[in-house]
Formats: sequence, C-alpha cells, structure tokens
Amino acid sequence: LIGFPMIPQERIDLNKSIFFDTKKRSEFNLKSYDAFINTDFSVKPRKIYPDVFYDVDTIGFQGKGLFFSDRLIDAIQDAGIVGLHVDDTEMEMNP
Repeated sequence: LIGFPMIPQERIDLNKSIFFDTKKRSEFNLKSYDAFINTDFSVKPRKIYPDVFYDVDTIGFQGKGLFFSDRLIDAIQDAGIVGLHVDDTEMEMNP
C-alpha cells in the first residue's frame, strides 16, 4: 500500500484554475469550493494552481486524481517504463 500527499481543496486558487467538462466539451472556472465539491465526475481539472509550493513528485488532488511532476514523467519515459497513462492536466506552482 502506498500513499501520496493530498492538496486540500482550500489550497487551490479557483480564480486561476481551469476545469473541463467532458460532457459539454468546454472549459470553465469554478467560483466556489462548494461548486468544486458538487462537480460531476465528468469534470476534470485542466490546469490547477495551488496557492502554496509542493516539492513532491506525486500528489493527489481531492477527488480528481494524482498528479506527477515533469521530472518523474521524464524519468519514467527515459527508463522505458510503459503502462502509465498521463493526461494533459497541468499544475502550476510557484516556489
């Protein structure tokens, strides 16, 4: 069993973050954490902006999956490891 740190929803800057509705095929911003909590499973994060810097290679985003650092993705690809599907979601963090 392995665990990863989680970004609490309150640490996400919703004004900057972009979400994608796979049913409506459109991008949008969420205006409140209540709206985030009530999002459908068809809503996926497209670009996430935490308001603090997390210097980790794998981190979870509450209810929306795991994010992998570019350095980890590069290392996996350089090693020729297969079987990991990586979506095009981005996470922007300022140290």
